[in-house]
Amino acid sequence: MKAECANTEAKKAFIFTCFAGLRLGDVRALTWNKVFLASDGKTKFVRTIMEKTNKLVNVPLSKEALNCLNEKEDPNEPIFTLPGTPTVCHEIRKWMQTADIKKHILLHYSRNSFDTMMLTIGVDIYTTIKLMWKRNVTTTQIYSKIENEKKVEAVNKVDNLFD
Repeated sequence: MKAECANTEAKKAFIFTCFAGLRLGDVRALTWNKVFLASDGKTKFVRTIMEKTNKLVNVPLSKEALNCLNEKEDPNEPIFTLPGTPTVCHEIRKWMQTADIKKHILLHYSRNSFDTMMLTIGVDIYTTIKLMWKRNVTTTQIYSKIENEKKVEAVNKVDNLFD
């Protein structure tokens, strides 16, 4: 995240999506009038109609996600000012090269990162599905394999502990 990116908006949108799980279309449409304070008086969330499913969703936002949002005077103005999709993807790829990341990265991978992160930190698969607004478990099970690999890796760290 410390690597420089020529397009700071694309970088912030990518990181935001890593912590919120929204699709690019929903990130483009995000405005401050869609950000609300929950009844607990602490948690902020996005209430929006998802572009792909046309369903109303409430997206809880972590502090990390909130840190990515740009302040705007007009609550109807998009929070992120992003170029067209091919340009955003190009900017993300250049940023990844600057960070010496060899893997081919697309903006949508940030959504996949959210999925993987939730499973890796121990969030159960069904809650993760709800956070991602997916209809079924199939896609998320792909990331569950990663979670299982991490569990094996963690357990193997104690091998030969007393040798």
